[in-house]
Order: sequence, then structure tokens, then C-alpha cells
Amino acid sequence: MKKIKLLFIFLAFNIYLFPIYAWAQNLKKEKSTGVTLSKQRLQGELIGGVINKSNLKIGFLNNGRFCAPGEFLPDLPSAQRGQYGYLGKLDLWIGIPDGPWAPKVWHPDSQRYVSLGATVSGSVYEPYNYNRWYNRFDFSVTETDWSTINATKGLLYTDDLLYSEIYRQSPLFDFIHAPTNEYEKTWPRDALTGFRKWPGSWKKDNLTGELLKNVFLGDQVCYITFDDRTYADTFYPSQEFINRYGWKYGQEQGYSIGAEVLAEVIGFQEALLSDIIIYNLKIINTSEWDYTGAYLGIYYESDTPWYSLDSWPDYPGLKTNYIKNIDDSGTTENEVTFPYDLSYSYNRNIADNVDSTYFAVQFLKTPLAENNDGFDNDGDFEIDEPEGEQLGLTGWHFFHPNNFSYYYEREKLSYKILSNDSSGLGGLVDETCFFKDEEGNLDPDFDCPDRVQIYNRWSSSRGVVWYIHNLMSCGPINWESGDTLNFVFGILAADDYDNMLATAKIARNMVDNNYRRSEGPPPPIVTAVPQNGKITLYWDSSAETARDFLTGYQNFEGYKIYRTTSDPTHNDWGERILDHDGKLINFIPQKSCDLINGINGYENIYPFQKLGDDSGLFHSWTDTSVTNGVTYWYSVCSYNRGIVADKNLNPLIYPVSQMRECPKGVSPGVSPNLVKVMPGVQASNYSLPTLAVERLSESSGNGPIEVQIVDPYTVTGHDYTMTFEDTSYGYAAYSLIDKTTGEMILNKQSNTNGEEGKIFDGLQISVQRFDDLEVLNDSTFWFKYETGEPSPCTWSILGGKLNWDPFPFEYEIRFTEKMDTSYYMKKTAPFEIWNTVLNKKSYWDIYYNASTDTTDSLKNTWTSGDMIYIWDHFDGVREFTLRVTITERSYFTYQGEKNVAPEPGDALRIFLKRPFITGDQFQISTKALTKEKLVLKESNKVKVVPNPYIVHAGWELSSNESKIQFINLPAECTIHIFSMAGDQVRTLFHNDINTDYEFWDLLNFSNLKVSYGLYTYVVEIPGDRNQKGKFVILR
Repeated sequence: MKKIKLLFIFLAFNIYLFPIYAWAQNLKKEKSTGVTLSKQRLQGELIGGVINKSNLKIGFLNNGRFCAPGEFLPDLPSAQRGQYGYLGKLDLWIGIPDGPWAPKVWHPDSQRYVSLGATVSGSVYEPYNYNRWYNRFDFSVTETDWSTINATKGLLYTDDLLYSEIYRQSPLFDFIHAPTNEYEKTWPRDALTGFRKWPGSWKKDNLTGELLKNVFLGDQVCYITFDDRTYADTFYPSQEFINRYGWKYGQEQGYSIGAEVLAEVIGFQEALLSDIIIYNLKIINTSEWDYTGAYLGIYYESDTPWYSLDSWPDYPGLKTNYIKNIDDSGTTENEVTFPYDLSYSYNRNIADNVDSTYFAVQFLKTPLAENNDGFDNDGDFEIDEPEGEQLGLTGWHFFHPNNFSYYYEREKLSYKILSNDSSGLGGLVDETCFFKDEEGNLDPDFDCPDRVQIYNRWSSSRGVVWYIHNLMSCGPINWESGDTLNFVFGILAADDYDNMLATAKIARNMVDNNYRRSEGPPPPIVTAVPQNGKITLYWDSSAETARDFLTGYQNFEGYKIYRTTSDPTHNDWGERILDHDGKLINFIPQKSCDLINGINGYENIYPFQKLGDDSGLFHSWTDTSVTNGVTYWYSVCSYNRGIVADKNLNPLIYPVSQMRECPKGVSPGVSPNLVKVMPGVQASNYSLPTLAVERLSESSGNGPIEVQIVDPYTVTGHDYTMTFEDTSYGYAAYSLIDKTTGEMILNKQSNTNGEEGKIFDGLQISVQRFDDLEVLNDSTFWFKYETGEPSPCTWSILGGKLNWDPFPFEYEIRFTEKMDTSYYMKKTAPFEIWNTVLNKKSYWDIYYNASTDTTDSLKNTWTSGDMIYIWDHFDGVREFTLRVTITERSYFTYQGEKNVAPEPGDALRIFLKRPFITGDQFQISTKALTKEKLVLKESNKVKVVPNPYIVHAGWELSSNESKIQFINLPAECTIHIFSMAGDQVRTLFHNDINTDYEFWDLLNFSNLKVSYGLYTYVVEIPGDRNQKGKFVILR
């Protein structure tokens, strides 16, 4: 039997490995011949796909054409975006120089073998017409060197689904649909399990870096593979052509370099990313050679006329250029640059002065430059960085079949342009390739865009039309046998130049960070404080200053608090929010808060969630709707407003996008915003902390200062000094110093208008400043100034300061039998005004009489409603400090209440709202959580609840859960549980000052359910006497 099993394993192993082995043997055979790999026309199985769920749409084939010609996909123009433009070609080039790897062929003129020299795997150019007028051949691009990798069906792709089964195809041919995340039927099957398996990449978790299975790199992803090795020994053009026109016209010096390409084409439906398509290439050197001087390139044709599916295009003014490294302002002089590495084109005037789409091809990830190459490859003003520098865009050139009109060694010239080598080309420079600037200077790496422009035209019966043929390159690269190059490039479309740069930044940031997308602000760090019948949450504010990962916008909007009693892995956070199709969008939060900024109500683009209510932010919240003993999970999620249409908030005019919320998390140890907590009574031998706020002498400001204990378990017991000082805010800010340690806890806090302060040492300060010297009505009162007893007077007072200097004075208006006379106006009143701070009589005057004063007698004597001005002398200068109005009441709360006027002996004590000023100080004294000697009373004896336990307890959330609770426990103790027979059933250990309880799950030492009956327990308390008790279990 054992032999049969081993035989079965051996057979299965060989069946699984045979295709790979055959593939490897075929490759080995090709390597061993050394000379036999030459270029060929496209043959074999053709594989293709489409990205059509984005704003930018494209079809592609695995013959190296990442933008398929329109006749292949008649229902989808090449890389079309709206009506204004498309890409006609988008081909991968890989070039290597002459070297020992180059095959040798017989040269009929010299009668000797010669090296084929440099070669480029990419587009194939052939002469098609001899122009006798110019004594030259005209060339055109006909095919590519790329085709399907032999012996990989079932490993890298499957032919179970054809393109015609999903989309409309050309009547001339059909092809295999490439593996795509949209149709699992396109995936190859695992050789061992038989299940379909995605051949491409999975996305990585942003926090852990772990692969997220079944999470793709984009919303629409296709996987295609190809190489340049499939068919060998097929020369073209034909021998007949060579015999007729000679070696120099017919020679084809190309050969296979053994490049194998595994590519993912990635599209995005999200509005912000829908104008980007990314190509993620892994290029493997399957030859036996270690190449030096290799180059990667992208050849593309861009047409951006007014384009319609129903009419011919019009090309009145196509333009093109490149960007290597620039700063945000568009100059190259700034020392802070961004590596754009792109080529772009646009039509500056299509029709009615409307600009067309900007199309760009961008290098997003390239191989690293060789160490110590002496160049600043990534434009950051640092040379030969230890971690390596990406090569980026190293060459940009005009490239067209007419390049070969007077130079027939096509592979050699292709490599020269790809590698920026203008030597030995004589008159071709600045005529068909390597274009100088207007002053005649030649940059062999980058052509002059203005000079290139005049060659981007084509004459036809319809007149002159414009198009772009550009070749972007990256190199040189040392490429050893078996090595894999990761080359990522993208195409993008934009409405204008600035939007193109912004979109290019988004594409690079996304690729540099494992295809991370906008996922909301970072999660806050949350702390949960369990207490008796309530749970307090508090969190930091770091999310509020975070910028969106892709746009750079600071678009934080608020927080949402979710609660569940189910494990977070179940994703059940309460009442669900569903869209019109019943798809789960989110859950209704327990509580939320947001900025007061006018952004509120439901989203416009996806109106299922609220952006907020302009409620204002808070950073702590207490849930009082909880049950002691029940486990709760809370997730505090920060969210942003997405991208809105407001130009002030969206200056780069990105497409409007929906709000984003940080993940709720599934593990409190991984997600800082997720907490697991159980409320209950505090340990019975600990007392809660206390605090007191005291005004220090000579302090003027009297705005309310509230200090709240948010987390009693982190209160230190220290004392703190709170000091105010004038700042540029226009009001006094405060700082806080720990008197015990001397440490500055808070520095110049400006949130003094009733906002919550930062949480420190378990405390949170809230300050309500007074900006004006006004009457503080809540504290102002009438009394008898001789006895201090309350006065029955019911008249009210209004008033405020007259001077910006907040003099810290308070006053009493004392009514007397004797009339007092005002200082200037010489009016009389039955009162005196006293400065209670200086304990001296103050001057006063009446400048505005009440409207009821209709006679001279009334106008010269104080009456109800007259405006009284109070002033004092300061260093010999008269300063008005306050104006008040004393008025009889015109309405009453209770029936029968009388309007009682002031009489002699009454005094009005006026308290003012006084702003905080420099030097004002307050002391905050705290007492920490304190352990106390346990005094045994009936009320605090250890008990079991429920007792008896009958089938179920209130905190049990499922029928599979059974547990009782020992309550009134000290912070540290051991609970021994015994059966009535005296056998010890279980031992529980309690060590927690936060709770006075411990659960028992009714399981014994063997993890088996205990039977019903009577049980006893002994609670062993260190340093104290033990407690005993009984309880009953009924099942």
C-alpha cells in the first residue's frame, strides 16, 4: 500500500511539472544553438484584453502592442477618452548593443560571417515602396517581435473564454481573452487542485505589507504574457526582395534576446483615478547571457484631434513635449523637484478654441541606475545615493519609419536612438533623427520639441494632418541571465497642463506605495475607559492634519463612532446603510462629529452617507447605554469629505469623489482605532481620583475653567500651574506646567472659546474666555450692604466696558438717603458707586437719558433706563471703565410677583466678565486613584450574580455562552471554587484595578461544563482576611 501511495505521488508530481520541464528544455535548446533566434511575423495564439470601465479606455494584445489598433477592436478606439484624442500605437521596446551574444550571418558582399550587432525587440519596420524620385525606400511598421510564450497555456492563461464571447470583434479573426479579474473563467487552473488561480499579483496591506488574497491591484485588471523567442529561423523581407534590391535594403539584422514579459494592465473606476491606466511589467532575461547596456523603451503614436466615431478626425495644431524633473511651479531651478518622467501631447486648438485632451505616457517605476554612475538620475540633487536611484526617463526622441529612408540598418539605428547615441550618423542628425535646438545645439538624450514638431505631419488628399511619434527610453541597464526587471509605465489623460501634472503625481504616488489609494485619513489612537454603567472613549487629533495620500489635499472632515457586541471580523456594526441595489455601504454610527465648515448633509455623488451636521469636533465621548459585564467593541473612524466642487478646496479641479473613511479594523492589537472593553464597577478597595481648580491671587480673568477627569486610571496626582499670556491671537492663550516634574504639558493653547482641550494625564481642560468687559448677570445680585442679607429688589442691569484695556475692577451701586451728584453733567441720583477692588468711591455721569425722561426734572435726575458711565483716575488720567443701565422689569415669571424698586440700604454688586490677561494664573490640584484598606460591610462583601443562576444571565449574548460574575472584588485576589463534596472545581485569578468583578464560564479544570447544584467559594485577598460564600446553578 505504501508503494502505491509513493507511485501516485511520483506520477502527480511529474504530471504537474512536465509542462514546466518541457518549457525549460525548449528554452535550453534555444540557448544552446546560440545563433538560431531571428525575427518572425506574428504567429501562434493571440491573447488580448480591454480596460473599458474607466474614463480612459483601451484595448491591447500580447504581441507587444499595449494599445491595439482599432481594427482589432471595432467597438473601442485605441485609448480613447471622450471625443478629443486617442493613442494609435503603444509598443514595448527592449534593446541590447552588439556583444558576444549577437549571432553571426553570412555577408554575400564580403563573403564572410558578420555579427548582427545591436538589436531591438519591439516594432518591425519593412520597406514597402521604392521611391525613384528620392532614390529611397519608404518604410512602415508592420508587426512586432512579440508573441505568446510557448507551452504556457494552462500555466499563465487559458483559452476557455474568447473575446467574441464578451465583446464585438473584427470579422477577420478572434482571439483569446486574457485573464481578467472580471471573469474567473479566464484564469488558468491549478495543476494540483484543479481550481482556477489568478496568475497576477495581489495587493499588499498598507500597514503590515502582507498580501491580501483576492484583492486586486485595480478595479479592472488583465494579465498578458509574451516573449520574443517563439519562432526562429524566419528571415524577412523575402529572399526575392533581397535579390532584387540588394543586401543593404533587404538585410534584417534582428534576433531574439530571450526577453519574457509578464504584464498586468490596470484600470480604475474611482473618479480620481479613472484617467489613469497602469502597465506593471516583469521582464525576465531567459537567455544564457548577462547583458550590459540594455535599454527599455516605449514607442507610441498620439493623435489628439477632435475625434468622433462617425467622422474623420481634424488635426489643426498638435503639440508634444517631455518632462523629466520639475518643481510644482513648473521650473527646473528649484531644489525641490518631482520626477514626472513623462511625454505628452495635445491639440492646442481643435475647434471653437477648445483645447483637446492632454495625453501622456509616464515612466512610473524603472530599474535602478548602476552604482557610482556619477549622475543625478532622479532629479533630487543627490548623486549616487546608497539606496539606489531609479533611472527614470533617460531619452526622448522623435521616431518614425522615415528614419530609415536613408539608413537601412534598421536594428542598429533603432538601438542608437533608444540609447541616445548620435555618433556615426552624419547627415541624418537633425534631418531624420536627433534634432537640435534653434541655436544648433544638440542634446543626444532629448530632442528639441520645437524642431520635432515640424516632422509630425502627414500629407494626404485631405491636406496636412498632424500626429506624434515619440520614443521614450530608459537605460543603460545591466541585465544578468535569470534577472527580472520591474518596469511600470502608465498612460493618462487630462483636461489641461496643470491637471496632467497633478494626475501624474497621483499615478506615481500610487505605484510607489503598492497601489495604495485614497482610504480616508489615518485612524486615530483610541483609549477606552470602562466604568460603572458607562464607557468613555478618547482619542488623539493626528488625523485632522493628515493630507490625502494621492491628492495632497488636507480634507479631514470628522469622526464616526461605531459599536458592536459581535466580533469585528463579522463586520456587523449595527443598522446597515444600503444603496438602491441592496449593496452594503456602511453602518449608522452611534455618534459622529464634524468640522463647522458648511460641508454637511448627504454626499452629492453617492448620497447614502452624511458628510456631517456642522456639529463641531470632540475627542472624547461617554456611552451610558451599556450593560455591566457585556463585552463591547468600539471603532472611532476618521473620515474625509472626498473631493468637492469648491475651487478653494479643490484648486487642481480633480473630479468630484466620494468621502473616504478609515477602516474599522478587526483586531485591537493592529488597528489603533478599535478597542475592546467591558464596563463594570471599579475594584472595591480603590477610590476614584479628585481634582480642584483654584484662582491664584492678582488674577483678573474670570471665564469658566472646567477640568474633566476623562481617564481616572491615568490621573497622576500632580499639581499643575495654568498661566495666561497675550499672544498674536488677539486674546490670551494658556500654558500648563506640571509643578511636580517641571515639565511643560501644554504650550500656548489658543482653544479658549469653549472648545475642548487636549487630553493629558487623564484630564481635559475647557476654557471659556470673555472677550469684553460686560456685566456677568449670573453672578450679579442685589443685597443689603449693611447686613449682607438678600434684597427683594427685582430691577435688572445691562452694561459693558468702555475701554479696550480690561481693567480688573468690580463695582457696587449703593442706594442711600442722600443724593449724589455726577462729576461733569451735575445730575443727581440716590446712589453712590464704589470700586470694590480699590475700595474707593468712583466717579460717574449720565450722558444718555431714558426715552421716558420727557421733562427737565426727569432729565437731570437718574431714573430707570438712564445710561450710567463709570470712570476712575489712573496715574492722573481719567479713564472710562464701564457703562451700565439699571431698569425696572417689564415682565414676571410668576403670577402676583411685584416689581420691587431699589430703596436706601440696597446695593447692586456688579460682577464683570473679565478677559484673561498676561500673568493670570490658576492651579489645578489632583489626587490619583488611591488604594484603601478594605472595610468589610454587607454592601461590599464579595457576591455571585445571578444567584441562583437559572439557565441564562443578562450579559450572555448567545445560547452557547454561560457565565456568572463574582462582584465587589478588590483589585487583586484569587477565587477558589468548590463543589459540595469539597472538590476544587476551578481557580480564578483577578488582578485589575479597573473592575470589581470576575467572570466564570462554568467550566471546570478539564474545560467541561459543571453540573447543576450548590457550590462554595473562597476569595483569597493578599494582606486581608478571606471571604466565603455559596451559589446555586440550575440548568
